[in-house]
Amino acid sequence: MFNKLVVFNVLCSKMPCEIKINSCNNKLIKKTILKAKKSKFCVCANCCFLKVIAKYKNLIYFKTIYLNGLTCQNVFLNFSFSTKLYKSQTNLITLRDANYGIPVKRALLNFKHKIINNI
Repeated sequence: MFNKLVVFNVLCSKMPCEIKINSCNNKLIKKTILKAKKSKFCVCANCCFLKVIAKYKNLIYFKTIYLNGLTCQNVFLNFSFSTKLYKSQTNLITLRDANYGIPVKRALLNFKHKIINNI
């Protein structure tokens, strides 16, 4: 497997935001503290996916970025720490079959919101 250059464009609503980027085998690639709402930095990786952990005070977001086969890839991330999920919030979601694109008539979705402290 060859090295891939990944350019991260990060938009973060709260400052200072700590970003950790781990490889697929949980080795730390980069750790940085963002002090601007819009930031851009590069990472060189030799794996199939990257795990991004964003932390602001006691709020933590986890995102997994799957890399394509190209040598250079742009990734845009948005971390909005100020948004809240309410239990009474209703959303209309249309599900489609992944292979044929046919709408799914019956599906059961379960949404959970959990804040993890001190990781």
